[in-house]
Amino acid sequence: MADPNNRTALWIAVIALVGTLGAAVITNWTNIFHSQASTSPNLPVQPSPDPHPDVPKPPPQLQLAKDSFEFPGDGQKNQNQTIGDFCCTGETATVQTNMGSALGYIYFYDFRGGINVGNSSAAEDFSVQVSGARDPGKPNSEHVRSSILFQASEMTPGTQKQTTAGILRFTATIEGANITNIPGKYMMDSVRCRVDVEISH
Repeated sequence: MADPNNRTALWIAVIALVGTLGAAVITNWTNIFHSQASTSPNLPVQPSPDPHPDVPKPPPQLQLAKDSFEFPGDGQKNQNQTIGDFCCTGETATVQTNMGSALGYIYFYDFRGGINVGNSSAAEDFSVQVSGARDPGKPNSEHVRSSILFQASEMTPGTQKQTTAGILRFTATIEGANITNIPGKYMMDSVRCRVDVEISH
């Protein structure tokens, strides 16, 4: 018959061995599983699908191809024809996006109170006619018209006035004009004007 003392000693040895192995596993748990994780292949990250594919995206930001115009010179002569929104005897400049869409127009120029002075003409006021697209998301949408008016007494170099037409803001600056000896009149062929344009929305 086996000695009970030997059997007890054997169980104690087994329990001790199991305890030692368990402690070793617990101590190296992080290293074991970190090593397994580090050997896993790097899988590519898949982009998340658009959760709202049917919702219209906002239009790209509009940029102007040209934002400053010198008159006379930077427009096309109408020659009694319509260019964009304007006719007839002045010149019209087209305000375009950098993609070539027409956002609006500048007409140089309209006047009131014109009279003949020798071989030239004089008038009592001067106005730049402008137009701009109504909808920023649709550059070819209906155009809104406006104008910038100067009285002859206001036509000194550096005088500025501003208006908004649709999505465009226009600033006209008088760069030169000859005022006549006739009260309240300027010489019509002497006007020089710059018009700066910016997107107002």
